[in-house]
Amino acid sequence: MVVTMHFRNPRLVHYFIRNFSLWSMKKDPYLESALSKNRRWIVNNQIKNIILRCPDQVATVRFIQKKFKTLDLQGKALNWLKKYPCCFQVYLQGDEYYCQLTKRMMGLVEEEESVKDMQEPVFVRD
Repeated sequence: MVVTMHFRNPRLVHYFIRNFSLWSMKKDPYLESALSKNRRWIVNNQIKNIILRCPDQVATVRFIQKKFKTLDLQGKALNWLKKYPCCFQVYLQGDEYYCQLTKRMMGLVEEEESVKDMQEPVFVRD
């Protein structure tokens, strides 16, 4: 079966061919894996920054759930946070779930701040 399409606009033909070829391209599993890991790292880093901006550096899971849409995530924040126990400590207090960074993660945050502080004089100099 042969399909012929008639387009008056050559740009449209080029657009169609390019998108069709991208759609049918074989995906590189190593690249896909790296992109997925990078995406997870970005999301966890954004959640870390949300928690650090909260009073006492503790956020309700409900608050993080509200931010999930801006992080372009679907599903439950609680499930995401529980996937990364090395980063986030989730606990139930009363009838509300709370989240804070683990001691190990706070150590990394402090180390990151220390490195930034050490580099500051280098950036200030002319």
